[in-house]
Amino acid sequence: MNTIKNPYLYLLFIIVILNSSNLISDDNIDNLKSKVGTSIEDVIENSILNSVENIEIDLSGFNKGKPEIGLSTIVPLLENSNSGLFFQGYLSTKNDKEKINLGFAKRNLMHDNKMVLGYNTFYDHDFSSDHRRWGLGVDILTSLGDVHVNIYEAISDGVLNSQGNTEYVLDGYDYKLGLPIPFFPTSKIYAEAFRWNATRGVNDQKGERFSVDTKLPYGMNLSFGKTFYSALAQDQEFIKFSINLMELKQSKKTPKNAFKSLFSTDAYLANFDDVSDRKFNKVRRENDIIIQTLTPIGITVTIKGYAT
Repeated sequence: MNTIKNPYLYLLFIIVILNSSNLISDDNIDNLKSKVGTSIEDVIENSILNSVENIEIDLSGFNKGKPEIGLSTIVPLLENSNSGLFFQGYLSTKNDKEKINLGFAKRNLMHDNKMVLGYNTFYDHDFSSDHRRWGLGVDILTSLGDVHVNIYEAISDGVLNSQGNTEYVLDGYDYKLGLPIPFFPTSKIYAEAFRWNATRGVNDQKGERFSVDTKLPYGMNLSFGKTFYSALAQDQEFIKFSINLMELKQSKKTPKNAFKSLFSTDAYLANFDDVSDRKFNKVRRENDIIIQTLTPIGITVTIKGYAT
């Protein structure tokens, strides 16, 4: 994996991109350039210190024996009244397999702050087999519903596993729609379609996933649902629980008031509301790396994700 040897040049590259896209003013650009030349170490140190507590811990894959344990964080990098740029990172481990997902996302407020339009790029790496992939995504966030579209492209070539078979990372895409649930203001239901492009004449792996995502008090979040595959005999149910340490620490509500916010007498919001507070919402994408395993004579053994 390529590494960034010079953080100064990397930050300068970000500044050039932001300058060309008019994300921040010329005065702020000059100020950033000054920091690059004089106190870049302080900028990096402060960003790290400020984001240490913004850690989310999650557990998933309970029905598969050992659960997958993950750590994620979002680090805001630049923000003004109309847009924001942030880093999103995810580290997970299961059955002695470690994986990282590293990405940058930019979000812009539109239509009097009634809509957030964003795009992102990610790098995915499974260290156990040196599988690597990059991804691009677009999302639209509103109070009446969200849309997420992602594409994935393999970087690494075939990798020989311990059984003597060759594993290939698959290209693919997914798109999902998230809608609020009536009477439950902190919950959304998601409908997703996906497709992974198999090789050697094997049918592509495609299907649908339906899930419910509920934001609970004290930084907790619960997701559960089911994935339906077109080329597999057995569909998969899943559940994921996470807790954000910073939100847990900052929460001041009593249990009675906190859980009361999960319910509402209003069935559904009929108007577009201000969503400017969602500029730094987590990017929703497939963090699992989907692989196809081939025998030496070219017969497909399995097509599976990281968590299966």
